[in-house]
Amino acid sequence: MKYFDEKIAKIREELQQEQREEEKANRLDQESINEGIRNGELIIDDQKFLFFNYKLHGEAIQMMIPKDFGEMDEELARRKYPSELRPKLILTDDSGLFNISFSVTNNQMGEGTVEQLTYSLLNMVKRAYPHSPILSDGVEVLANDHQVGYFELVSPTIDGEIYQFMYVTIFRTYITQGSILCDSEDMELWKRLARGMFHTLTIKE
Repeated sequence: MKYFDEKIAKIREELQQEQREEEKANRLDQESINEGIRNGELIIDDQKFLFFNYKLHGEAIQMMIPKDFGEMDEELARRKYPSELRPKLILTDDSGLFNISFSVTNNQMGEGTVEQLTYSLLNMVKRAYPHSPILSDGVEVLANDHQVGYFELVSPTIDGEIYQFMYVTIFRTYITQGSILCDSEDMELWKRLARGMFHTLTIKE
């Protein structure tokens, strides 16, 4: 059985073959990926990815994530996220290269909107990484008419660059954040998986 990172690497190698780019792009159609993730099974070039519904705060927050993922070892979490403000929950595959994080913060939302909160956070990120390209941003209405803001970027690290899909919303008056990230070399597929997982996010007040 192949591990999650090996499946990603296999697809990455094929994506790099120029003569197959157009054919590959059709198979990586975002809506098809979204549907596969929602249904719990996605097949790309004979590589099967299984997803399950991860639940937090009882069942109040839910999102489909790869079945290969589990909670990151505490020691590894300290190395990869050295700040004491590291996410409260970090999920990863066996390689530790693909990470999904969640945090319901202790900060309550006063006046303002999810849109204002999103762009306030985005401006902070821009100041921290002024040369990092912002690939997309916006606010979407997901399940239960819940507004969630997001943005995605490529940011520098000591070892290179990482791709990050970050989102923010309000859960029971508390600011709630999440991120989906990987090394930038695997972003071509991972960013589509990130968007697909994001669209399964469900929050029940």
